[in-house]
Amino acid sequence: MRIVRVSASDHPTYGILEDAGSRIIGLTGDPLFQQVEHSGAFFTLGEERLLAPVLPRSKMLVLDAPGLAGPIGAQRVDIVPNTAIAGPDDPVVAPSWAGKIQVEAGIAIVVKTILKDVAAEAARDLALGTCLAARFTAADVDRGVASTWDRACPIGPWIEVMSQADPHTDAVTIEAGETVREVEPTPFRLEDALARASAIATLLPGDIVMVPWPARVDVAAGEHVTISHALLGDLHAVIRAN
Repeated sequence: MRIVRVSASDHPTYGILEDAGSRIIGLTGDPLFQQVEHSGAFFTLGEERLLAPVLPRSKMLVLDAPGLAGPIGAQRVDIVPNTAIAGPDDPVVAPSWAGKIQVEAGIAIVVKTILKDVAAEAARDLALGTCLAARFTAADVDRGVASTWDRACPIGPWIEVMSQADPHTDAVTIEAGETVREVEPTPFRLEDALARASAIATLLPGDIVMVPWPARVDVAAGEHVTISHALLGDLHAVIRAN
């Protein structure tokens, strides 16, 4: 099952995208907080503008995959504010203080309940699902501010509800201007990433844990960026100069 969020008549609406189809079944509310009920409305993929599939209500924790196998004190983590979260095709405007801009693709795990110090064995059942994330980073500044700017982290285009499929085990393709790069993943388990993140900070419904594929691609102002994945679809963004 795939969950999307669309701007229908300028009103943000959640829906379920039918498998291998383009019809979106409208929902009455936010599936993170309400029972999933059909609203009676139907939409068509491509005719409505896709929004970030979760409301940017809280934070994103970015964890490097190799660190998940080591002690928590050695884990590399970046905390991204909610204002940095954006949706598909939202303009990504580089801040005036940024020099070279790079982009990396990642798996975004969407949390569906409060998590604190959860065991890995239980963590998988506490996630709503996964989607693609593109993190734009100012390459020549301190990492603490490198990707904290507004709309630096588009996510989408939909949430693939948790199942036996493991999208993080597949390669991803990053296209930026004329550059096309296929990136193989660093092996990790989704449940380990959630458990590690919940030990670092309390996770709230709608929070995101991102684990990037191990590559960054340079991006110039005006270039179109596409992140492509066999299961999670295509995530598009355009970088603009301030």
